[in-house]
This record gives sequence, structure tokens and C-alpha cells, in this order.
Amino acid sequence: MVLQTLVEVLLTTEPENWSWRWALQITEAIPKLLAEVPDDGETRIQRARILMYLGYAHLIAGRGPGAELRELPLAVEAFRQAELLRRDAGQQKKAQDMATLAASASQLLERAKKRQGQPKSLEELMTWIEEEGDRQQRVERLEYLLTKAPIVGGTPDGRALYRVILAEYLLHELHATTYADTEIVIDSVQQALSELSEGASPELMAYAHQVLGIAYKRRMAGDHGENLEAAVTHLQRSLDVHPDQSQKERSERLLFLAEALKRKPHGDHGENIEQALSCARAALEARLNPRDPAGEANARLVLGDLYNARVKGRRSENSDRAIKELAHAAELLDPRKDRVAWGSVQHNLGVAYANRRWHGASEENLLRAIHHYRLSLSAHTRVNLPLDRGHLETGT
Repeated sequence: MVLQTLVEVLLTTEPENWSWRWALQITEAIPKLLAEVPDDGETRIQRARILMYLGYAHLIAGRGPGAELRELPLAVEAFRQAELLRRDAGQQKKAQDMATLAASASQLLERAKKRQGQPKSLEELMTWIEEEGDRQQRVERLEYLLTKAPIVGGTPDGRALYRVILAEYLLHELHATTYADTEIVIDSVQQALSELSEGASPELMAYAHQVLGIAYKRRMAGDHGENLEAAVTHLQRSLDVHPDQSQKERSERLLFLAEALKRKPHGDHGENIEQALSCARAALEARLNPRDPAGEANARLVLGDLYNARVKGRRSENSDRAIKELAHAAELLDPRKDRVAWGSVQHNLGVAYANRRWHGASEENLLRAIHHYRLSLSAHTRVNLPLDRGHLETGT
């Protein structure tokens, strides 16, 4: 009865739709259940069927990080046991099917053994990561590569570049919310920086400090103020170590620095905002390119956000300047292609009009603020920005 129930549960989802995590749970549960049921004639065909699913589960579990050599032999064994039970039951066709599956799993195992110890190119690793459709499973593969997979061969600078590229990829995958657990990213980039040779290229050093600065800006662990101080230090370093960087790179790093300065709790808040405004203005000058409207829009988005937060000057003038920059940014963005950025612009326009209620037509400004907040909610969904959506809904 237990086996029959288990078969019915397994059949509700085809093996090709299993995730490797779900498959791993199946590999742990089935042997325990089989051990409780006597191996007699009445249950032999059911056992063969369950062993077939166990083989599939080991195959799929083998797709997990570093799991091939552990799971594939178990898949071969499960399919062979299922083959023997089918033959004993006189089901020769189904027995041959199991033999074919066992042979296929054996071939996969041989290929995995040949790959063991062989260095893989960055392109091969990226392919392995990107073939995984689930974000969380991509994160686990990246964490495995950064913490458990050995890096062999190459120059010190080449190994450092490898770490930084994977760390940035992981940081991108973690950025479904405003803050993230960035410890692996920070440790990986710090290790990369420690391994750089004396003659390391300024491009690589600037890139590493940029990723490290962003990781500290989003870090959840540790003291919030110290994290932002570290973010400012590394982002400033990313600008200083490479004076000849491209206008686009410089603009992006200036905007990251402006955002960190705005949030920095230490020092004079008003002066921090003024420094951030200087960074954002310089970034905008570097992105005034008609062929790059999204880049200009991003600079104007940050600039408008900073005018909303500005302490110095008249509040009415700051609100008007914020609205001007943000309205221009909205014109540059396509809400279908740049949905998240467009939603951020709409949110900040809502803030600007809400601030503007203190002068001018109060009711009209509040109605405009509500309008832009609603547009922001239409773009910032629970799917693409779950934490930010919650902040918008609660006003926190």
C-alpha cells in the first residue's frame, strides 16, 4: 500500500520536471521505504517501477553542484536492479528498457570521470550556470564554484579575474531585493585582490573594487554604517586606480558612489548629499549620448533621487529640480523594455510631488504623487522586486 501511494505521488510530476533538489529528496526517501517492504512476488513489479524512478532521481540529482560522481553510479545501480526485477517477472521488453537506461547512465559516468580534474574554461562554466533556468539553483552553482571548486592553472591575474567575474554574476543573481547576503561575493573579491600581481592591469583592479563596493553597499551582515563606509572607499578606489577608464565605466562607478554617499550615516548628511550630487552630475555629463538613452536616464534617475533627499537649498527648488530630472528620465525610457528603471523613476516622481505639496497647489501635487506611485507599483511587481514592492505598499 505504501509503495502504491508512493508511485501515485511520483507520477504526478514527470521526472524531466524535477529540480535536482527535489530529486535529491527522492533519493533519500525511496531506499527507506523499500527497506520496509518485503521483496516478494506481489511487490516485485512495483519495486522495479520505484527503482526506475530512483534511477531517474539520481540522474537529476547529479546535476547539482559537484554531484555527478556521487549520483551517477547510484543511478546505474538502481536501473540494473530494476532490470533484474523486470526479467524475473517475465517483462523482457521493460527489462531491456532498464538495461538501456543503465548503459546511458554508465556513459554519463565515464564522461564525468574524464572531465574530473580537467580545467574548464570560463565559457564552459558560464554555460553550465546559464543552462539552469531557476535563479536559486544558479546561485547555488555559483557559490559552489567560488567556495568549493578548485581553480587550477593560469596566471594569478587570470585566476583573480575568474573570481571577480563569477562574484559579480552571483551579486547580480542575488539582487532580487535591495539587500542581499553578499558574504561569498566579498570574500571572493577580497581573495582575488590579494592574489593580484604587482603589475596587475588598472582595468582589473578597478573592476574588482567596483564589485566589492557594490557588494558592501548591499550587504546585510555587519554594521550598516561600516558597510557603507567600505562601499564608498572601494567605489572611490575603482575611480582612482584607473584614470583612463571609459566614459561609460566612469559614469557607472560615479553613480554607484553617489548612491553609497547618499545612504552613508556617518559624517554630515547634508555634505554627503552634496558630494553625491557632484558625482551624479559628473556621471550625467559622461552619459549625454543620444545612442545611449538608458544610460542618460539612469544618471537622471539618481540625480532626481538626490534632489529629493537634498538638505541644502530651498525645498521647493529641490523638488522642482527633481521633477525636471525625473520627467526627462521617464521620456528616455521605454516602459516595456526598461520596466524596473521606469518604475523607479515613477516612484521618485511620486516622492517629488509629495514633497512639493508644501508649496503650490497642495491637492494637485498629492494627486500627481498618487498617480506616479500607482505607475511604480504597476512596474515593480512581486516577481521582479519583491522587497521593494513591499516597501512601496507599506511606505517603509
